[in-house]
Amino acid sequence: QFACGKYIESTVIPEHKSSQSTFDELQDELNRKLRVLIEEKSPNFEKRSFVNKLKDLYISSHIEAKGDEPLLDLMDKFGGWPVLESSQWNESNFNWFESYIKLRQIGVVDNMLISIFVDIDDKNSSKRVLYLDQPSLGLFDRDLLMKGMNDSSVAAYYDLMVKSAVLLGGQQNTAKKQMMEVLEFETLLANVFIEMFEFVT
Repeated sequence: QFACGKYIESTVIPEHKSSQSTFDELQDELNRKLRVLIEEKSPNFEKRSFVNKLKDLYISSHIEAKGDEPLLDLMDKFGGWPVLESSQWNESNFNWFESYIKLRQIGVVDNMLISIFVDIDDKNSSKRVLYLDQPSLGLFDRDLLMKGMNDSSVAAYYDLMVKSAVLLGGQQNTAKKQMMEVLEFETLLANVFIEMFEFVT
């Protein structure tokens, strides 16, 4: 209470987030400054600079105009998504380990069922070792998932999952059924998670 009481009392968690910290605030401030930097017009002497090339890429990307096509194309490349009727999903052809490797190779995801990373060895700082850890959950806080659909945060999380599936082309009833299965599976994972991270090397 002495160290963090005032921050807890005065901080409001944004509607689009499940948590808030001083690190989140710093990241938000950095993102705002980067956006201003990228969107402002470059002076003539910056025409050949890296920043200017970044601006050109940002302007030319037309992210909004592309809509959900890049995401759908990516999902099709990995075998589809069963919640979408247009998907070429075939459960017998799916191998989560192979998909995990492919996703890591293109930088789409950093953890699913297992978090794997290389970092400095706690026992010998001159070496780097491979760490295995539990992955992060969609709601981050395992205790929220344990409360189930009676908790407003869990209900909102489920609603977001369903709406996202529908926006990508899924049918409402199918999305509700399959996203509930996803939520139940994530809750099972949360049941076996530990409160504090313990690295296994």
